Amino acid sequence: MRRADPHCASMERTFTQSVRHGLGREEAKRKLEEGLPNLLGLLPGGESRHQWDGDTMLLDYSALGQSASARLQVDDAEVVVTITVRGVLAAMGDKLSQMFGRGTKALLEDKSR
Repeated sequence: MRRADPHCASMERTFTQSVRHGLGREEAKRKLEEGLPNLLGLLPGGESRHQWDGDTMLLDYSALGQSASARLQVDDAEVVVTITVRGVLAAMGDKLSQMFGRGTKALLEDKSR
């Protein structure tokens, strides 16, 4: 994951939320992997990359010289989403966090019921 520029430390905010699901760990990971392009579609155009570290998806996003990172820790019944936004994006952090949380929840909905 990208390290914050020490000169921009005051322009960094972190948000954490839990998203409950009834899919089980492996199915939740599969849905996150498949749905990532749609989830990132909630954010303005930019570049993203992600990787898995066990049951944790690590995501970096950058656009117009601004950056954000996310950590999605997948457990059997919930995903803990931690988002860190930097620079100008920090001013919109609450809205970005809410959008990302809603998007994650939508991806993990069990539509078989």
